Amino acid sequence: MFPLEASGQPGQDNQKKGDPLGAMYWVFNVHASCITPFIRKGFGSEALGFPGLFALGTLVFCTAVDPHMLIWLGLWLVAVIVQRIITIRTRLKGAIIHSRWNGHPWLAMKFPFVKREETAMQFIEPMMCFAFGALLMAWSQFMGMFLMAGFISLLGRGGIEQEIFNRRLTRMRDAEIEASYYANRRR
Repeated sequence: MFPLEASGQPGQDNQKKGDPLGAMYWVFNVHASCITPFIRKGFGSEALGFPGLFALGTLVFCTAVDPHMLIWLGLWLVAVIVQRIITIRTRLKGAIIHSRWNGHPWLAMKFPFVKREETAMQFIEPMMCFAFGALLMAWSQFMGMFLMAGFISLLGRGGIEQEIFNRRLTRMRDAEIEASYYANRRR
């Protein structure tokens, strides 16, 4: 049966200004943008966007806390440039990629037991950040903790994106039910 009162408009996430979940997503996305150019490839043309700009600011700030982060900053800039070149070349070949696509988890997919991208993005990548961060702690405690925090940011961003996906899918199903209802009513 079709509910006559529809809740919200299609495409809206019903988030208001000052929404703590939106702020958490922003923080997760900025921190994850400090890591993903190293562990993913095939980004959309706007994937890093403002979070990438804020990631640059975050990394510059981190160099003041620990000079070892200057190495990360330099490598990150090279990785972002390489990713942009890959994106441009992919588009020139005619591939159609969503402009905000966060890339293919190429590094996590190297593990022989990983078969699905979702598994790689939601579980393997956060675990890799934690493990590699723990290894880096011997050389630079700050850099190691920064990378280990990727466990939280990648997991958090992935969880919020999955919830957004589920909500959009629900809205699509609701729209299908509504369309069917109105089509049957018109007959």
